[in-house]
Amino acid sequence: MTWRRAYWLLVAATACVYGAMIFWVGPKLAGMSDGSAPFDLRVFGYSYGVAQAYLASLTPEGAAFYAGPAMWLDTFFPGMFALVLVIGGWWLLSDRALVWRIGMALISLSYALFDYLENAGVARMLDQGAQAVTPELVAQTSQFTTLKFYFVEAAIGIIIVLWVLRRYRRKHPESQAFTVAIDGPAAAGKGTISRAVAEAFGFAHLDTGALYRAVGVKVLAGGAITEEAARVAAETLLPEDTLGAELRSAAAADAASQVAAMPEVRAALLTFQKNFARRAGGAVLDGRDIGTVVCPEAEVKIFVTASAQERAKRRFAELSVDNDSLTPDQVLADIRARDDRDMNRADAPLKPAADAHLLDTTELSIDAAVAEAVALITKRIEQGRG
Repeated sequence: MTWRRAYWLLVAATACVYGAMIFWVGPKLAGMSDGSAPFDLRVFGYSYGVAQAYLASLTPEGAAFYAGPAMWLDTFFPGMFALVLVIGGWWLLSDRALVWRIGMALISLSYALFDYLENAGVARMLDQGAQAVTPELVAQTSQFTTLKFYFVEAAIGIIIVLWVLRRYRRKHPESQAFTVAIDGPAAAGKGTISRAVAEAFGFAHLDTGALYRAVGVKVLAGGAITEEAARVAAETLLPEDTLGAELRSAAAADAASQVAAMPEVRAALLTFQKNFARRAGGAVLDGRDIGTVVCPEAEVKIFVTASAQERAKRRFAELSVDNDSLTPDQVLADIRARDDRDMNRADAPLKPAADAHLLDTTELSIDAAVAEAVALITKRIEQGRG
C-alpha cells in the first residue's frame, strides 16, 4: 500500500468518525437533554450557567451516553484529524524549508492537545454533575474549547491556501521554484551533467565553482592568497567576474579550492546561491556543498563521482592542450590533493547529502550519465504533480 492510499484511508476513517458524532451522537444527546447541542460544541466557549443548565437537563441515560460512547468518539476524532492535517500540510509544504513543515505540524497537534484537555474537563464536569460542578472548572474547559477552535481553524486555513497555491503552480509551472543540487569532486562530470540537465528542463544553471574560481582569480591578480583579500574579493564579486577563459585554468582551480575553505568567503557567497536556487522556473546548482549546506531542501540531490584515476585522465586531456609540460602524474597528484583539501576542510566539507543519489561516472558515457540524472528529476517532478 502506498502512503497516498494509506493517507486517503485515514481521511475516510476520520470522516466516518465525524459523521457518527454528527448524525448519531448529536441527535441522541438532543433527545436525552433539553434538545440543544452539547455545550462543548460552541466555538468561542460557554458560560458557567450554560454548562450547568445543560448538565441539569441531561437524563441519567444521557449523562452515561455522553461520558461513554460520545466522549470516546470525541476523544478519538481529534487525534485522527490532527494526523490528517499534519500529513497533508507536510506534503503540501514539501517545497519549503523543514521549519515550515514543523510549524504546521505543531499547529495541528496543538489543536489535538487542547481538544483532549477540553474532553478531560467535560468528563470531570459530567462526573461531578450540575450541582457540584465549579465555575473554575467550567471556565478552564471553556478556554480549551476556544483555543481548540483557534488552532484547528488556523490549520484548515493554511491547508486550503497551500492547496490553492499548489493548483495554481500546476497550471503555471513557470512560477514554481524547483532546485536540483549536483555535487561532486573535480572532473567527475557534474558541470557537464548540470548544464545538460538545465537545458533539458529549461532551468537556470549556476556553476557555484565558478564563483569560487572567480574569487580565486581576483585574489591572485592582487598577489598572495590571504583570508582578508579573499573576503573582499567575495564581497565585491560581480556577475561578469564569473566569465572568462582564465577561470578554467589549473591555477584558478587550485585558488578556488583554497578560498573555498575560508568561512568568510563561503558566507559572502551563500546568500547569492540560496536566492538563485529558489528562483521561479527552476534552477540547477553544481558545486561541492549544494545538497548539504546551500540547498539542503533541494527537490533533487545528486552526487556525481568517479575514480581519481579516471578524473585525472579527463582533467589531463583538458589541460594538456595548453600546457605541453604537464604530466598525468602531476594532474593525478593535484586531483588527490584537492580531494583531500575539499573533503577535510572544517567548513562545508565535500560529502554527499544523506538523501543524495550517487551517480558514479567512472564507467558511464556522458550521455548515459545525463540520461540517468534526467530520469531522476523527471520522476521527482511527476511525484510533485501527483
